[in-house]
Amino acid sequence: MNNITIVPVSEEDGRQIIDIFNYYVEHSFAAYPERRLPYEAFALFRQMAQGYPFVAVKDDAGGLLGFALLRAYHPMPTFAHTAEITCFIRPEQTGKGIGSSLSASSWPASPRSIPAASPSTSGTAFANAAGFTMSAGKTADISMWSGWRRP
Repeated sequence: MNNITIVPVSEEDGRQIIDIFNYYVEHSFAAYPERRLPYEAFALFRQMAQGYPFVAVKDDAGGLLGFALLRAYHPMPTFAHTAEITCFIRPEQTGKGIGSSLSASSWPASPRSIPAASPSTSGTAFANAAGFTMSAGKTADISMWSGWRRP
């Protein structure tokens, strides 16, 4: 992996973030919408991440390689320590450790648990690399859930 920089997302990153996201809309089940999002959807991403980290990963030349954000999973106090992680890397850059770099350095106040994502090899590898293990049932800080849990 070349040198990368992880920085807060800026307005200038918006079009590239939507382009990356739309690739996954069209070519996988990792992004939930059935149709491409317009560039204006970047404002929705910023709103979803309000109060949580929203970061861009860039190469030495400042090119956007991917992005990640945390957002609240559910507003109920029961889920106060649960967040949803959204992470998308340019398809030609996957498998190079970029997602692992994001999970290791981007979440200073990372959640203890994240909800189960759609099953995928890359999503499972990402969660495992971040130190989460698959689990389900009742826990002390979460009443009932199924997802990934960090010890």
